[in-house]
Order: sequence, then C-alpha cells, then structure tokens
Amino acid sequence: MLGPLEIVVDGEPVSVGGPRMRRLFGSLALGNGSVRSTDSLIEAVWAEDEPPDGARRTVMSYVSRLRSALGEDVVEQIENGYRLDRSLVETDVHAFEQLVASGQRMFHAGNLPHALALFDEALDLWRGEPLAEFAGEPWAEPERTRLSLLRLSALEDAFAAR
Repeated sequence: MLGPLEIVVDGEPVSVGGPRMRRLFGSLALGNGSVRSTDSLIEAVWAEDEPPDGARRTVMSYVSRLRSALGEDVVEQIENGYRLDRSLVETDVHAFEQLVASGQRMFHAGNLPHALALFDEALDLWRGEPLAEFAGEPWAEPERTRLSLLRLSALEDAFAAR
C-alpha cells in the first residue's frame, strides 16, 4: 500500500477483483486489525458514488469473494463490521510504522547506527505514493497524508542519525 496495491498469498500475487473490491481490501487493511463498520466499508467501496439500495448485501458478497481469494479466516465478521486477522495478514504500512517506531526508540536511546538501519529498512518499503490508486477518495486521504508525514519524519530522523 506504500505504492501500488499488491496482494500476495503464499508468495504469489493474488487479484481480488475490480476497484470496489480493492477499496474494500484497502479499507480493511488500513484498519490494522480494527473492526471497520459496514457503514464505513460502504463509504469506502462506493467512494464518491451513491451506494445502491443493496449495498450491505453487496459488501457481504465482496467479503465472501475476498475470503475465497485470501483464505476463509483472513476476514473476520465482528458484530456490525469486519476486520482482517492481524495474525494472518501483514501489510507494508504496519511494517513501516513498526520499523519507524523502533528506529525512533533507538535514536532517542543514542544507538544511532541501529536507528539508521531501522529507518533505512522502513524507507525501503516505499514503492511510490501511499494508497496511490485511492488518491482523492475521502476514506483514504487522511491516511495518505498521515503516512506521507510519517515518511518525512523517518527521512529527517535518518538524516539526523547519519
């Protein structure tokens, strides 16, 4: 998601379908294991368009298709929403956040070589603009901004650690 959206299962790229399915996956992946309400998923899936009357049923159908593509246990239904099982799904966004946080801890502890290595590893995860295919979509813009600012912070910290 730190560039073009790529989904890999057991080392092999997987297609989850068209733009609406990709929005659903992107929204769930950004949840980082948190439950996304069905209403928020509807907003993400239909972005700027008016959702159809059967939007809830359609989201359920899309979730079923995601489960078929990624594994039955990957998408969990929790009360009025869904989430990705964090024990089964790794995202470059989560890895980036963890590496930057670890780098900042090392930086503040005075371990500059280790901090620099962590910042470099985090920055190497970037393959382009974050959530590029979702640019301009209301559900994705706050995350695009947050991730860009976190990247800038990591760049500044890496420079200071050199």
